[in-house]
Amino acid sequence: MQIKISVVTPSLNQGKYIEENILSVLNQGYKNIEHIIIDACSTDSTIDILKKYKHLNWISEPDQGQSDALNKGFNKATGDWILWLNADDMLLPKSILKYIDYISLNSKYDVIHGNMIFFKDGFPDKLKIQYFLKFNYLYCFFGIVTYPSTGTIFRSKFLKQNNLNLNFHYMMDAEWYLRCGRAIKILSVNDFFVKFRISETNKTSNHIQYGIINAQQVIEKSMIYNLYIKPNFKGLDDNHIKILLIVCSNFFLLIIRFKKLKFYLNNFFCKNVKY
Repeated sequence: MQIKISVVTPSLNQGKYIEENILSVLNQGYKNIEHIIIDACSTDSTIDILKKYKHLNWISEPDQGQSDALNKGFNKATGDWILWLNADDMLLPKSILKYIDYISLNSKYDVIHGNMIFFKDGFPDKLKIQYFLKFNYLYCFFGIVTYPSTGTIFRSKFLKQNNLNLNFHYMMDAEWYLRCGRAIKILSVNDFFVKFRISETNKTSNHIQYGIINAQQVIEKSMIYNLYIKPNFKGLDDNHIKILLIVCSNFFLLIIRFKKLKFYLNNFFCKNVKY
């Protein structure tokens, strides 16, 4: 039986981009796909665009933020696998077909992700590429790596049983990997599936481009520290824990940079490769 893929897209006033998103899914060349769009009462052109595409499974209603919208979509999904795709991002051609191949060859895994291409709004060429090594929970624990969410595919059953935490609006993916990363098998492949758009409406663009975090992100980092980091260092005060985190983070960062050399060297010698 052909594997069914559910693409889940949260949306709020993304009328400028959502049609590109829809078409990138529609043109995958794979029939057994459902595209679920959970819209939070957009006031721009989004609804008119959604009405154009009869194949979509969409709703427009108030929600508690992106995590809530995604959870609604995850729980509506009827596919064997769920592909998280934000409204301003786009799947690369044949990404679904490639995912089907990886799923067929690696049946024991619960999550499959590739590398990430970032591009700036109005400039379709890649802005930068982020490579991901084989999943390592310690990289998440020490805050060095947040593995990708948009463009990543998850086994439907597991994602339905482990929804996103509604208290997180920016770092919901980081929190999810910390909460679930020890219980699942994650396949990291050296491949490309999605283009991540950097734009004025993208709430994480300042963090991605300049490393700037806002007040809500500071709150969420503190929540992650109290939920997942501090309980593992019983008997140590916050100052000692933070010193230990800095030392360990720098150690693992050096390891990651060394391991990533092959990716960057390959990219340097293959500048004309098109994504």
